[in-house]
Amino acid sequence: VQKKKKKKPRERELEEDEIDEDDEPQEEGNNLSMSELSAFIAQEYGPAVDHEAIMARIREIVVTVMQAVWRKLNPQRERNTFEVFGWDFLLDEQFNVWLIEVNSNP
Repeated sequence: VQKKKKKKPRERELEEDEIDEDDEPQEEGNNLSMSELSAFIAQEYGPAVDHEAIMARIREIVVTVMQAVWRKLNPQRERNTFEVFGWDFLLDEQFNVWLIEVNSNP
């Protein structure tokens, strides 16, 4: 009788945003897209938390930051150009929105 070898679970390569600065995998749930955040809040807290107020505060922060730096983003005033930014926010236990950092090369 031959024993079947157990298959090892397939390993997958982690995406860059799934690894912390020490090259260790992040805990699940530490990095959510806006739609994932919305679904999580709705599922866990229901109408007790105003998701639209959170989104409005995030938009307010983004606009404020962009107004503060827009002249430095394209100093030569080149036309037909754009940049992509990565915005990292944190929600505390009272659902206050905190800007952690803005990445110019996400």
